[in-house]
Amino acid sequence: MMLESSFGKIRQIRQSGIADVKDNIETAAPPRELELTFDGENGAGPVLDRLCPEKLGEALRALTEELPQGITYRARTSAGRSESGTKHVHDFVIEKSESTTSLYFLDPEHYVGKQNLLRPSIANLMSMELSQQTGTLPKVAILRFRTQLLAASDRTALKMDEQLNIARGLVSNDALPEFLKNTPQEIVFRTVINEDKGIVQSRYVDNEWGLELFLKGASSAPSLEGRVVSQQAILQRFVRLLEEKKFEPIKIRE
Repeated sequence: MMLESSFGKIRQIRQSGIADVKDNIETAAPPRELELTFDGENGAGPVLDRLCPEKLGEALRALTEELPQGITYRARTSAGRSESGTKHVHDFVIEKSESTTSLYFLDPEHYVGKQNLLRPSIANLMSMELSQQTGTLPKVAILRFRTQLLAASDRTALKMDEQLNIARGLVSNDALPEFLKNTPQEIVFRTVINEDKGIVQSRYVDNEWGLELFLKGASSAPSLEGRVVSQQAILQRFVRLLEEKKFEPIKIRE
């Protein structure tokens, strides 16, 4: 029920079309950015609990416990509709090491934007590192960026295997891949949060206070609240796909 409710909220946002149309507009400057250091009472717990609620984290640990290490597992689903030119794939990927389970979500919408003028050419990536040890905080990185300039310079970077490689690096590179360092104005939303620090960058929040509320785990601007809803829905979908045994081992091209 919670899954359906969350995706229902996302559909309502999508149906309005407002955010998508605004994403089509070029900007000269990068979005406002804020970084906070977490310690003591000002810890990362509140914001990480919103992006990965404890019950979801425990469910993911339990459902991935028996997966072997060193294998990439993927569940591929479809989103959108053919008649509106919005149909595209979503990839849910899981990789395990000795101490960590890594989850990656890939939502490529570059060609959706080519077929539907109300939708931008965009990519959505999520990376989460979940320790096998209960009671520990996850590491979360989320990136949404416009893809026009990337497509013009290196179209191969839009392929799913390359998008997965980009997602793998998001936690360690502060959700700022090399190709975006020279074109930060293409970032729509970016956040990376671990137990030590939090970074958030958003095109649609024009004041530092709104960004700070987000990093402190409080309700913030509607655009940021939408990201929280979307992130929870993605993790709920991981749980459902694991329960339905939809993940299969794949070979990723080097």
